[in-house]
Amino acid sequence: MAQNILFRLKFGSAVWNHWRRENPDVAIVLEDARLDGMILTGIDFSGAILRGASMHAANLMNANLSGADLRGANLEEADFIAANLRGAILTGANLREADFLGADLADATYSPDDLQGALHVPAPRHDRAGEPGVPGSASKETAMSAENKALVHRWFDNVWNKNLVATIDEMIAAQAIVHGLGGDLHGPSGFKPFQATFKGAFPDLSIRVDDVVAEGDMVAVRWSATGTHRGGDLGFAATGKRVQMTGMAFLRIRNGQFVEGWNNFDQLGMLQQLGVVPAS
Repeated sequence: MAQNILFRLKFGSAVWNHWRRENPDVAIVLEDARLDGMILTGIDFSGAILRGASMHAANLMNANLSGADLRGANLEEADFIAANLRGAILTGANLREADFLGADLADATYSPDDLQGALHVPAPRHDRAGEPGVPGSASKETAMSAENKALVHRWFDNVWNKNLVATIDEMIAAQAIVHGLGGDLHGPSGFKPFQATFKGAFPDLSIRVDDVVAEGDMVAVRWSATGTHRGGDLGFAATGKRVQMTGMAFLRIRNGQFVEGWNNFDQLGMLQQLGVVPAS
């Protein structure tokens, strides 16, 4: 699979991005890939696993690397001008002379050593920096919170927007408990039917993360979603109606996995928009 993915990169960013839109369920795993000097302007690497990859002197201007895992990658002299690196994990990466002019590094995870020699690094936000204006001066606890935020962004993007069911097994602990979704759900096997039901009812369901607040092992999320009711998986015939939903979740994370979650979303409003329940 990795070789097939690498082959597609040879045709450029436009072809690659079209392929990703047509194949949203394909996980992008390019660990230890050799991408040195490649022209990847505007490439969609969101949520990609690029641990240990080598992208020395690669051109990633305007690229989307949100939520990407770049731990241990060689990014020396790479061009990240105006790139989206929100929530990316850069721990242990070689960023010497990498250019981040105009890049978005909000909620990205890195240390002071990782940024040595990097160019035009934007000042960090207070939520991931212990000292304003000093990149990477975050405490250990703040760094953990930032990494947990990145996990949450990746969860919503992969599980709901891209329908990557394998992410459920990866990110929900075997003994996890999920509350507030029609009774307690236990582990990945308990959550998968819920996810399948909603994606079956709303195949084009898209969730946007509006706010994320993290402290220690806890993350609070506020989200909004849109979708078209095209399936009967909720127990009644498809209406074809477009709905909007909002919700919140409190998540406890341990060792990169969700171990407990408390959820609340506007189910009543959803049913009223579908015409199943009369509007008050």
